[in-house]
Amino acid sequence: MFAATRTRILSTNVLRGVRYVSNEPPIMGQIRESLKEAMRSKDGPRKDVIKAVMSQVKNANIESEGSVDSDIKFYDTIQSMIKKRAKAIEEYEAGARADLIDKEKKAIEILESLASKVDIASGEEIEGRIKELAQANGITDFEKSATKKIMQAVPWPTIESDWKASRKSVVDCIKRLTEQNAGAKRSFSTMRQLRSHENPLVGIYRTIQKRSIPNVKKVIVVSSAKGGVGKSTVAVNVALSMYNQGLSVGVLDVDIFGPSIPKLLKLSGEPRMNDDNQLIPMQNYGIKAMSMGFLVDPNKAVAWRGLLVQKALQQLMFEVDWGSLDVLVLDMPPGTGDVQLTLAQQVNIDGAVIVSTPQDIALIDAVRGIDMFGKVEIPVLGLVQNMSLYICPNCNHQAHIFGSDGAVKEAEKRGIEVLGSIPLNAEICSSSDAGKPVTVSGGLPAEGYETAAKRIIEKLNLNS
Repeated sequence: MFAATRTRILSTNVLRGVRYVSNEPPIMGQIRESLKEAMRSKDGPRKDVIKAVMSQVKNANIESEGSVDSDIKFYDTIQSMIKKRAKAIEEYEAGARADLIDKEKKAIEILESLASKVDIASGEEIEGRIKELAQANGITDFEKSATKKIMQAVPWPTIESDWKASRKSVVDCIKRLTEQNAGAKRSFSTMRQLRSHENPLVGIYRTIQKRSIPNVKKVIVVSSAKGGVGKSTVAVNVALSMYNQGLSVGVLDVDIFGPSIPKLLKLSGEPRMNDDNQLIPMQNYGIKAMSMGFLVDPNKAVAWRGLLVQKALQQLMFEVDWGSLDVLVLDMPPGTGDVQLTLAQQVNIDGAVIVSTPQDIALIDAVRGIDMFGKVEIPVLGLVQNMSLYICPNCNHQAHIFGSDGAVKEAEKRGIEVLGSIPLNAEICSSSDAGKPVTVSGGLPAEGYETAAKRIIEKLNLNS
């Protein structure tokens, strides 16, 4: 009798094993090959992460047969693992466990590389599908009362094969669209339907009082007081360089009228809101980002007067859930007007980085910016000379197209440190336009940004 019982148990286990193999996602073949490559190259961290993924998939299918039987569900499993490790990083940061933080960041990079193997729809594509579906069913506004009708119209059995999307991602998108349209919690809901001079960030009045941004250790501004000198490119690449050196970094695009951060970081769509009605930053390449560019139609002009701009700034600064950051980089608009003064009066800013090109016409405005920061008692950390010279890629001849070290000489004259000089480089331009800044990959074009980032970290005492 014991032998018969034992035989039945073994048979059941064998059958379960067979079912598991037949119901696993197709991509598991690629994952096994990745494991073999990691073992051959003796890449221990990658091997461990891949084994953890395979174990997660296997256990999920044993507990609930077929629960991870498609590539889309595999992708969701990876995203869940990334989320858990990101949460662990926040806990390790609180305990100053740099060794464990680095380990988790490396694991997230590996998980992201595995997730990239899956052909899956972007959030923008899913949103487009839902809007088309709503229109086809006579739904013109995403009111909460219409949620049930939209959900019933979704072809759930085929969304993985036809939409390349998971059930969860579709449900989340519908929920986000209906919540935004309802307008009950906050007028963030009108982000994509900007009309006339309406401000999508209008909220209750905020008292003018200088304060810190919650959970952010240091705040710096990157300013030029002059348009067209590459300030946003410098801001993003310096932020990425600081992230590459182990810091948790965010970028806040405070250029209300001409936001550049979404394109530079290849981010699109609308940010979600948490349970406390705070915006959740978008994220790419390891850094968090928030911009007016996420909140308004990119093809419509933002035509606001000073009061509307001030209210928008207050909410972008204090009603965004940044989590825990070592440094927040504010990408400033050109000039020395409302935005600059509002920030100086209301936010505790630890330092300013001035960006200028070498020619006199740019230096005139850079000097004005330096003077303004002096008046509002914000220390100038240093100056970055952008487009300092052009190096011919064919013969290495150097040409000072915009003049020779004009910004450097002005900085020396005023006792300001030159944090770095960035050459005029075609790769910097093309990578920025492609939404993949040069500091993501590193190499020679990134060296100037890396040098500047190191000095900023030292000046902010964040290198301990």
